[in-house]
Amino acid sequence: MTTEDTIKHAAMGVFLKSGFNGARMQEIADIAGVNKAMLHYYFSSKEQLFDKVFSDAMLTLIPELDAIISSDRPLIEKMKAFVTLNFRQHQKHPQLLQFVFNELANNPERMQSHVKCIDPFNKYISYFGEQYLKEVASGNFKEYPLMQLVVIIQGLTEYYHLSRPFLAPFLGQHGVILDKAFEDNLLDQILIILEQLLLNK
Repeated sequence: MTTEDTIKHAAMGVFLKSGFNGARMQEIADIAGVNKAMLHYYFSSKEQLFDKVFSDAMLTLIPELDAIISSDRPLIEKMKAFVTLNFRQHQKHPQLLQFVFNELANNPERMQSHVKCIDPFNKYISYFGEQYLKEVASGNFKEYPLMQLVVIIQGLTEYYHLSRPFLAPFLGQHGVILDKAFEDNLLDQILIILEQLLLNK
């Protein structure tokens, strides 16, 4: 990795562990193995570093999302691929989702300035919205208020990962282990629910 990449990797760990307010530039520099002057050469402030780390983390999905919407698969298959990609991303980086929601709760004004980095995702919402309305008009999909549907699908993909620390001991009392097999089966069930939710059959 480049020095900048090393700093961003170290910063991600510190931000996830301590939150924005608790993160210290000196700690990030120490973990990255650079002095503070070098850290400030690449990132003049904690706010700038946070913005870069957060943006990079959010935008890593764009190539795969572009591949989904540019494919010639039916819309329902594209939506299932979209949900699967998000679910797998949360599986891979479970702390990131919890960090984002914690920061939204604790620092809503600051986070609102940082969520500009998700502006590129508006094109995916617009694409799926337009295609969904075409499917509704053709009688292939059931009709729902569009933005409510967006929230419902978001809930399907994110609730488990946000609630996992609470769910693990509760479900463990019933002999359920939240391992990969459980999560793979859960994703399969979510995709079935998505079909049932949307397809007009």
